[in-house]
Formats: sequence, structure tokens, C-alpha cells
Amino acid sequence: MTTPDAGMGDEAGVTIRCQGNASVGVTFCDRFSFDADSVHYAVELRAPGLTARVNEVVAWIWDSDLTAFLEELAADYQGWDGERSWQTNDRDLAVSAVFRSGGYVGLVWALRPWTQAAGRWGASVTTWLEAGEQMTSLAADVRAFLAEPTAYRWIFYREGVATWIRVLELRHGNDHDNKGTEIWSSQLGIDQVARAVIRCFDEVARTYGESGCRGKWGEHFPRTELEALRRLWHAHRRSDGTWPTEAGYSG
Repeated sequence: MTTPDAGMGDEAGVTIRCQGNASVGVTFCDRFSFDADSVHYAVELRAPGLTARVNEVVAWIWDSDLTAFLEELAADYQGWDGERSWQTNDRDLAVSAVFRSGGYVGLVWALRPWTQAAGRWGASVTTWLEAGEQMTSLAADVRAFLAEPTAYRWIFYREGVATWIRVLELRHGNDHDNKGTEIWSSQLGIDQVARAVIRCFDEVARTYGESGCRGKWGEHFPRTELEALRRLWHAHRRSDGTWPTEAGYSG
């Protein structure tokens, strides 16, 4: 059976317990998102003598969805032949399903961190649920857990040497701009915008390290693009006579 774990905001989670052995289970928890394209979450496996966890599993909006996979299993409550499987784009979470007589679905949940730093370990547990109602409940709970949170969209308009910036809050990341609520807007000089972007990415590199960016945001750190922007910003500041930099930031 599945249990939506109550919580505030993104602290909510979902726990799947094996019907035949409640000490065997899987928990989806610690969900967060940085953009409209993905949701990050952790998966924990538990069984007698086993506890395993992978942090920051990433669900991309363009990937084959775990929810859709579970909903297809629930819809086929009369059964199927062989094994069906699904995995994340990074292959750190994989799920396989078999149908057994008596109307039970066996789900094998396998974790295998993609990062070399994690030590290349793997672990799996099997949960058995009733076909139909319990599988439908599982699919609904996972869909609610992975539902895209509020998205924020930054819009830039170039106007001569100035840049207009608007920040919209949207209920869903794929909504049109006209469905968003403007929560901030300002006009900034190109120098200010470039400096803010460079400072932001420099701070990200210091805090998480370039190798940690993919695990946290699903993308490699844009070092080439950042250094190209830095060179252009320095050239711009020299040409307009504002070198050395303001506010003590040398970039």
C-alpha cells in the first residue's frame, strides 16, 4: 500500500510499503525544484538489514514519466505477460514490474547513483501491491508528489544600453506569460546585469563545485559561457572607462 506522508510544502512525501512485509518499503521525499523543466527528489529503500538512499533524482518534463508508467500498470489490472520497466534519464532509479496470479503486482525498485563519487553501489527492494485500487492509489500519490511546483520566469528586454527585467510567478512552468503574476521588474544597465550573472555563477562554483552542478541542477556548469561573458564584461568596462570594477568586485 502507499501512504502520502503529510508535510508542509515540498516536505511532503510518499511511502510505498510491501503488502506482504511492512518492513520493506520505498519512500519518495525531499522534493525541490530550481526551474520549470525539472523536479528533484530523494528516494529511500528500506528492508531488514538494508537502508539505501539516492539524493537528487531528477524528473525532467521531457522524460518518460514515472507517473505514466505506474498509471499504465494500474490500467492493466487484468495482468500482462513478462516484465515491464522504466528508469530515469540518469539511470539512478529504475523500476520493473511483473504480474502474478491472484492479482498482485511486484515492483522492483533499484537505486544506482550515477556519480562516481557515490562509490558505484546499487541496491533494490521488491514491493507487492494489489492490482487495480492499490496501483491506482500509488500512481495518484506519485503524480501528486512529482507535480511541478510554482515556477518563476525571468524575462529580459534589451533597450539600448539598458535591460528591462520582469519576474513572473506561474502556477505551471509551461503556462503562457499572460497567465503569470509579475512579482518584480526593474531597468538595469548591461554592466549591472552582467556583473550580477557572473557573481551568481562564481558563488555557485564556490558553494557546490563545478562537479556538483549536474547532480543539483541536471546540467554541467557553464564554464565556457561564463568565461566568455567575463571577458566581454571586462572589455566593455575598459572601453567605457568604468574599470576598475565597482563595489570591490573584480570578477
